[in-house]
Amino acid sequence: SVGALIDGEGDDIYYVSGGQGIGLTNSVGIFYDREGDDVYFSTEKIGRGSATIARGFGGIGIFIDGEGNDFYPEKRNGNNGDIWYNSLTGIGVDIPHYREKEHRYEQLDTLKNIENLPFREKFDSLWNIGIKWGVGENEVRVKWARKKLREMRPEIYRFIFPEKLNTENALVLRCLKEIVKGDTAAVPEIMKAIFSKNDTISFNAIYLAGELKDRAFTDTLIYMLKEKEFEKKIGTIIDALSKIGEKRSIPHICKFYNHRSEIVRIKVATSLRRIKNSTALTTLIKMLKDESYAVRTGAMNSLVEYGEEGIDSLLNLLPHETLLTLKTLNYIHSKNKNLKIWDRVSRIIEPYIYSDNIKVSTYARDLFYAIKKEKTPERGELLKLIKD
Repeated sequence: SVGALIDGEGDDIYYVSGGQGIGLTNSVGIFYDREGDDVYFSTEKIGRGSATIARGFGGIGIFIDGEGNDFYPEKRNGNNGDIWYNSLTGIGVDIPHYREKEHRYEQLDTLKNIENLPFREKFDSLWNIGIKWGVGENEVRVKWARKKLREMRPEIYRFIFPEKLNTENALVLRCLKEIVKGDTAAVPEIMKAIFSKNDTISFNAIYLAGELKDRAFTDTLIYMLKEKEFEKKIGTIIDALSKIGEKRSIPHICKFYNHRSEIVRIKVATSLRRIKNSTALTTLIKMLKDESYAVRTGAMNSLVEYGEEGIDSLLNLLPHETLLTLKTLNYIHSKNKNLKIWDRVSRIIEPYIYSDNIKVSTYARDLFYAIKKEKTPERGELLKLIKD
């Protein structure tokens, strides 16, 4: 049997027990995500380009992620900008797809008459091209149409915001994002749409506010976080604030670290990775105790971005939350081994290698010898050394 999952675009969160391109029991599993800043969670070791052998034959597992800054939380398969092999017939690829462009100028020649149409007809014609999937035969045409639509700003906003924002089509949203990109003239229109009674329009406007990254939206979005009527939009608001990137948003985002919605808590963790500031460290450390595996690993991954500052904060926690701290330090070291602080960490954690708590001892031992770049001895060998 053959199974395939293909996703075109968008910032996606994949959360499964195992999967994302695996071949089980003589099957073929193909996973392809073309673009977006994606998050990949799995609770089993097999996944992301893995295959098993059964009945004397092997399966085939293929995992491909194209563009975007992606997040692989566990010490398992996958890393942004990397290629990995899980077996003879399992492969994972996360690299941009550099390919030679095919210039189809003849396509554009046939479209030139659109520019001579009356303004509204010209907009409609370009819009119908701009909302298509810009790959293959459509690549040049779609880019051209979106460029021409940008040249018609801001006059086309009188069509776009009343007519086009009520959509759940990802390609339409991509086209809208490309049109408003870098244009402050879109700010008042987006601001008005944010408060629409139509939830779809409001959600899409908040998304565009984040993509536009204009600080004019910050106060409005912070206000919305405080008001109960916008509660179901909290995750989208937090996401937009983090993309805008003002540090004054951090305390308002941090208030939701223990929100009842797992998705909101994941958004908090990933947002604090985007807006990197030491004021977020206390919240991220609290999130390491979250009941959700996805939230915990999201917090760990954010702490990676804080480098030595984050490690220092964790070391202060070590005497009180020993196991949690050692586990997190192991994870951070697996993602970033090139920090000067690791030598100091090794000296601090060395006594924990001989702890009576097997889990504490194991995490301390693994980290200590990983820092030293030496083979990790078994616990029994260490105990024998102590006795000797």
